[in-house]
Amino acid sequence: MIVTSETVFNGEKLVFECGKIAGSATIAVTATLGETVVLVTVVCTPGLLEGDYFPLRVEYEERFYAGGQIGGSRFTRREGRPTDEASVSARLMDHAIRPLFPKDFMDETQIITTVLSYDGKNSPVLLGFLAASAALFASGMPFKGPLVPLRIQKSNGEISFGFSEPEENCDMDLIVTYLENGSKVQAIEAHANIIPEAEVVAAINAGAEFTKPLFEFQNEFVKKMGLPVREYTRAWLNKDAIDEFKDDVLPVVSNMYDKGFIFEGTEWHQGVSEIESVLISKFKEKYSFMQVKALISEVEKEFIRDLVLNKGKRIDGRGISEIRPLSAEVGLLPRVHGSALFNRGKTQSLSISTLASGSQKQLVQNMDSEEEKRYMHHYNFPPYSTGEAKGLKGPGRREIGHGMLAEKALVPVLPKEEDFGYAIRVVSEITSSNGSTSMAATCASSLSLMDAGVPISEHVGGIGVGLFVDSEKSGLKVSDYKLLTDIIGYEDYAGYMDFKMTGTKNGMTAIQMELKVQGVPIELISDIFEKSKAARLKVLDVMNGVISSPRDSVSKYAPKLVTIKIEKSTIGQVIGSGGAVIKGIMEDYDCEVDVSEKEDHALVSIAGIDIEKINAARDFILSIVTPVEVGDVFEGKVTRVENYGAFVEIAPKKEGLLHVSEYSYEYVEDITKLVSLGDVLKVKVNGVENGKISLSKKALEERPEGYVEPERKPRPERSGGGGFRSTGRRDDRRGGNRY
Repeated sequence: MIVTSETVFNGEKLVFECGKIAGSATIAVTATLGETVVLVTVVCTPGLLEGDYFPLRVEYEERFYAGGQIGGSRFTRREGRPTDEASVSARLMDHAIRPLFPKDFMDETQIITTVLSYDGKNSPVLLGFLAASAALFASGMPFKGPLVPLRIQKSNGEISFGFSEPEENCDMDLIVTYLENGSKVQAIEAHANIIPEAEVVAAINAGAEFTKPLFEFQNEFVKKMGLPVREYTRAWLNKDAIDEFKDDVLPVVSNMYDKGFIFEGTEWHQGVSEIESVLISKFKEKYSFMQVKALISEVEKEFIRDLVLNKGKRIDGRGISEIRPLSAEVGLLPRVHGSALFNRGKTQSLSISTLASGSQKQLVQNMDSEEEKRYMHHYNFPPYSTGEAKGLKGPGRREIGHGMLAEKALVPVLPKEEDFGYAIRVVSEITSSNGSTSMAATCASSLSLMDAGVPISEHVGGIGVGLFVDSEKSGLKVSDYKLLTDIIGYEDYAGYMDFKMTGTKNGMTAIQMELKVQGVPIELISDIFEKSKAARLKVLDVMNGVISSPRDSVSKYAPKLVTIKIEKSTIGQVIGSGGAVIKGIMEDYDCEVDVSEKEDHALVSIAGIDIEKINAARDFILSIVTPVEVGDVFEGKVTRVENYGAFVEIAPKKEGLLHVSEYSYEYVEDITKLVSLGDVLKVKVNGVENGKISLSKKALEERPEGYVEPERKPRPERSGGGGFRSTGRRDDRRGGNRY
């Protein structure tokens, strides 16, 4: 049976269809908005009931064919690993969906969103997210949805709400996921061009009203589907098992807790290990080793929550809004271009900045286009940062997500490419982890950029805010939610929120909010923002105390770089046929040259070690693209001599005719006796007509008294008679961008 639901959202037809495609899945929904089409499949199978972590996998798959491209490299011509944006999109869905399943549900579940058609206008991420919510809600699984994601943009001073792709150079791009008909917020992803927090909160509140038709649309779709509630077997790790375990173990561990069991980092680990050893030995007949560890973990969380909610204390003894000790330093590493170390308690990030020519920009292939990234931020999380010994592997979604968060946080303060033409890469090495490492990475990277001499406008900082609440309590009010500033690892582990907001002293640049509870009241959002901003200002004070403005110049080990702006119509002259011109420039002047096209002009960046060679290359390029005007004076080399005159190369790719009559005020019978190939002559431009340049040498000499200009007889047209032409010399082999 095929079930179809239709509505209109923001002037576009929105269609959900089930039963036509992917009939072997537990449920499959094809969603269409405009000409963007996604297929969302959900497969749910009985899981490992002994597990203690919900085996949910959320995948987001882009297809080049969706945008009418073959794509891929020329050797494979197929999709490779997911782009960073695709990985972050899957992570966004996972974080919003996972908390809406009960703790005792352990059936293995996989959600795959595949982009089938992309119109470049409507976001397949948001459409897929909405369809995934509807599919889960209609499947009969114990999903406490539905959810509605919404993009909120500010562009040209106007706020818009919908599912559109972000506009280029918009001032604010928020993706807010709403729950319970818009009364709660489940997740936030955002980046902005230093927007005041109050404006962002107002936009989130206003967006709730726009989601109501989409909640209603999902409810109608579920009624049409009419699928029964899916029964499942409760996993062993449930509330009843935890309560029973507590009754057994609390008498054993109460003395340990009463001793003031409040530690941070390794001390806490040691204390927990002591408890585990005692309990494993005492209850080995009743519980398995893994069960004891999992149950201890749950009791541990309840202990930390009880401290916060009922005793007003924190595990490391701080006040509710107190920040751990802060410190920072810059210029640690002698040969890198910029470096900084940022510490917040036992969380530490070492960030390193590297500058390169524009040719080092990253090329990103999307479903419908290609784009270049001038600023790249990468985040590494080695196992030693948590005191563990594990195998090293490539970056996962977490590392990619944290790197992109820091990248988006810092983009608004970067200089324009016209003013600072370098490609910039920052790598954050997390050398010690105990909560909010992405915020430490952002702070360290801001310091590192200033140390590298990158003229960022001001520092960007950030800090984590957590949340505790009695999730078993019904009828919760805003006052029941407790917010903690600067959460450590165990508070993140036991708490229900990790809210990360970055910004300057004047406003927000990026947000990532993840929850482990079923939404927070929308009324609480302003309090969360206020706590985060207050803490961020304290962090920025410390950062500015270390370095408050960028260094006057880049490192002596960084390449020197000069940028010039040229007309778009002259790009071909700089690149040359097959890249010949720019290749020659790079070879002759020992530099890298990159040409990038902008909206109304082009930028040429020239990078190298020797600034004199760079300046010479700049002058050479300017001579190519600068138009010749009457009255200009040049020193040029003779490239050819005929009986009627000499051809003089006055600039690369430009030569003109010095007619025999313009050589001297004296009569010249045979110019070939006066001029030879390779001679350098100083000449003045007499005329430019139809691309042909007329030169004069005598115009630069003193005119004899009583001199009368002889009448020139018209000559028949001759081939090769002046103007712009190929010289046949090596200077013609000078070539283009990234060759």
